[in-house]
Amino acid sequence: MENREKTKIFSIFSLSMKISFSASALLTGTRIACALLNAILPTFKILLMKYIIEALSQKQKSETMRIVIIYIIMILCGVIVEKINGYCVLLHNEKIGLNVSNFIIDKVVSLDISYFDTPSLYDEMNIVTASGGSISNLFWSFISLIQGVIQLVVSFVILCKLGPIYAIILMAASVPFFFVEQNNGIETYLWNRE
Repeated sequence: MENREKTKIFSIFSLSMKISFSASALLTGTRIACALLNAILPTFKILLMKYIIEALSQKQKSETMRIVIIYIIMILCGVIVEKINGYCVLLHNEKIGLNVSNFIIDKVVSLDISYFDTPSLYDEMNIVTASGGSISNLFWSFISLIQGVIQLVVSFVILCKLGPIYAIILMAASVPFFFVEQNNGIETYLWNRE
């Protein structure tokens, strides 16, 4: 990719982040926190299942009960995080849509009246309206990418403790997927923009 395209993508990413934070900094922060928790919780649930199986095989009833209680608490935390995230996503997307619409209206109001006689104005307004959601979703695609990287790192660390061969297999399987997803996201955005 050329430097010009990278600069353009970075500026669009900055705009996307600005749109999210200007709609609601609290909802943006909550969604980021939920994404980070969703990156960590599943791996720890799997690790707890391992400990439960080990405690059951060694017939340690009190240890098993303690780990089961921790596991249940983690499941409840996961459900609560999912509910909070779902609510925040709905509310935040509404606020983002409202902000983008208000931004478009402010720009249209500031235009000279001669622009309204040209059909290109309506084409441009349609393009901006249609791409407003895509631009705001770019930031959340990046957050999803970070969430995936965190899941990969946490899984890698845990698998290294269990056996280095498992960690190597995980990395070998994940690296191609990471590059394909990254390239796919950028190409899809550029294609939609064009």
